[in-house]
Amino acid sequence: MSDDYIQSLMPLILKAGFGLQAGRCMTVATYTLQVYEWLICFSDEYLYVHKARWSSVKIAYLFCRYYPLFVFPFHVWAFVGNHPLSVCEKVLHPALLLLTFFPMSAQAVFIIRTYAFSGRNKLILTFLVTCWIGLFVAIIYVHTTKFTLFDEWHIYFGEMGCFGVADTTGASEVSWAHSSLIGNAVFQLCTFALDTFMTVIVLIRCIRLRSMNGPLGKVFVSQGLLAYVTLSVVNLALAFVFFGTDRRWDNMATLNVVFSDVIACRLILMLRRRADPTPTMQDRQYSEIVRDAVGRMRGADHVFLSGGSSERNQKIENWD
Repeated sequence: MSDDYIQSLMPLILKAGFGLQAGRCMTVATYTLQVYEWLICFSDEYLYVHKARWSSVKIAYLFCRYYPLFVFPFHVWAFVGNHPLSVCEKVLHPALLLLTFFPMSAQAVFIIRTYAFSGRNKLILTFLVTCWIGLFVAIIYVHTTKFTLFDEWHIYFGEMGCFGVADTTGASEVSWAHSSLIGNAVFQLCTFALDTFMTVIVLIRCIRLRSMNGPLGKVFVSQGLLAYVTLSVVNLALAFVFFGTDRRWDNMATLNVVFSDVIACRLILMLRRRADPTPTMQDRQYSEIVRDAVGRMRGADHVFLSGGSSERNQKIENWD
């Protein structure tokens, strides 16, 4: 390999090095966010999830919360550690496959929520589940067939994290538009469209039933819309990144797959706090002890709300 050839590749190598380091930092930041979010919410989680009866919402919450906490250390090891090419060849596709369950579990929570708030309309549920299955199959296909290892990076950088790149074997230089990059971009746009559809359904239902007059309805509208706007900004930003030609920021997707789970868990806790505002004194004392441990004290009036059992809010309170 001549010196001139290496010099011609230097801009690409520098961009790749930046992208790899950014990916490693993003991986560590993602798991830090997971653990921090779990700790500051554990008191509410104990009161409103662990002590609550079993339901589809409780199962979805526990999966969204604990699947990333238990599985993502494997991704930290795979992406942050230094591994030879032989190890990365075995690790890459299992790691990507495990990542697919993160955003899809959050979407399952939003579907359950929308189904309950829509008056348990079977037609809406069928449509949403069909969309969910389509998205799930599509992202699994992209992650398992459209990503590969770029051997040259291991030649240039030595042992490194097991990051995948778009598989453009046998295609032209502009073939990224037909590779995993376009697949990821379309997935982000479809997720945004599904979130928009579910938000519109719930808003229409709340307006028709005048459910926003109660405190629980107001919490849903305010926090639900905030969650929708936040996730939409992230999804659209990632779609823009994948449609672009600068590959240094592709690993931002690592943060997004966990961020959706964090938002879903927060929404469940907020709604349950308003729907069940009367925990026992013993539970309140336990909650305060945990809050002290994580440095997150809040006033009692944040928990005790009036008007939570009004007739207008009945359908929303029984959302699980």
